[in-house]
Amino acid sequence: MGKDTTQGQADAQFALGNMYAAGKGVPKNEMQAVEWYRKAAMQGHTEAQFVLASRYVSGKGVSKNDTAAVEWYEKAAMQEHGGAQYALGGMYANGRGVTKDYALAHVWFHQAAANGIDGAAEARDEIKKLSTAEQSLKPSAKLWEKIE
Repeated sequence: MGKDTTQGQADAQFALGNMYAAGKGVPKNEMQAVEWYRKAAMQGHTEAQFVLASRYVSGKGVSKNDTAAVEWYEKAAMQEHGGAQYALGGMYANGRGVTKDYALAHVWFHQAAANGIDGAAEARDEIKKLSTAEQSLKPSAKLWEKIE
């Protein structure tokens, strides 16, 4: 199966997830929505990865799981999804699903700002102020090289 065919399937799966989430054309079913989002996300569908991560944070249609949320946000963030980059920055800033790490929060907020996400530059600047002597921004340089 070619990449275009696989992407078409992922798009259709994501659309089905949206239909179940909204109850459009099918009975509203949050758990079914999550299953379709997961299928699309596993095929690399960026928006499905972001939505699935958000569902893990909210517990909508799935048990709350910040660790799983971080994994899916990271997959979407690495594909330049600005919303996922912003959310991932927040997860690192607050130590949700990961060890609190202001350096990584700074990196992800910076990426989100570069992708035009409202509030990301302010969040980045605030994190820079919160950085302590033990957790300077120096460790972010190596990750930054990977992202750029």
